[in-house]
Amino acid sequence: RKWTDWLASVRRGYEILAPFCDQVIIVGFSTGGALSAIHAADHPEKLRALVLAGTPLKFRNRNLMFVPLLYGANKLMGWMPSAQELLSFRPNDSEHPEINYRNIPIGGLHQLRQTVAEMQRRLPDLDCPTLILQGDGDKVVDPASATMIRRLATNASDINVQMLKSDRHGIVNEDIDGAHDRIIDFVQSHCDLQDTQTEAIPAE
Repeated sequence: RKWTDWLASVRRGYEILAPFCDQVIIVGFSTGGALSAIHAADHPEKLRALVLAGTPLKFRNRNLMFVPLLYGANKLMGWMPSAQELLSFRPNDSEHPEINYRNIPIGGLHQLRQTVAEMQRRLPDLDCPTLILQGDGDKVVDPASATMIRRLATNASDINVQMLKSDRHGIVNEDIDGAHDRIIDFVQSHCDLQDTQTEAIPAE
């Protein structure tokens, strides 16, 4: 699949959820954060705020800069199955090997780079309140990404960058340095609770 398919999935999920809510706050992690930022830049109806956690604009792994070259070589050598197999996957040293891929397709990494490039292009269109959470020692995403995102989101007047004490990437999954409470506090502070009150459905 292409990054546009990933984005279409995010948009479809929003379209399904929005009719049942008066307010929507998107929380996106890592690549999901980049996709969430792109969608939020379209100013969808009912969007109240955005949370980006461990969202990449710059990566620690410098080998990612060679992905376009490998991707192109992979396409070029498509007529040589044995050579293509050698270039199709790269090892993935994951924090959670029990649930993550042991090897990542080069094509997937190429789509990731394109997603990040599109987010970078769209950040000036972002104007909703935004919380950015980033581990200060993240070994996957360069922590500088947080301030880079804030700097590029020139039309967003309410951006809160919080650096968490962590050398892990999965700050939300592992609830590192109070990540869950930080998100909940942000959501509550940007959600009009008056609009969320619903009458109890009487029992039959």
